[in-house]
Amino acid sequence: MEAGAAPVAPPTRTPWNSLNARLEAPDGMQVTVFQELGASGVGSGSG
Repeated sequence: MEAGAAPVAPPTRTPWNSLNARLEAPDGMQVTVFQELGASGVGSGSG
């Protein structure tokens, strides 16, 4: 976000157990970033 990206949607856990967040670049392009949380969710030690 130092390069000017703005958050569009906060980190949200999905039904398939990943954590997704959406950012918008200064030129308007939107990017979704995600992290797979694994079977036991946050703190599982993987990643």
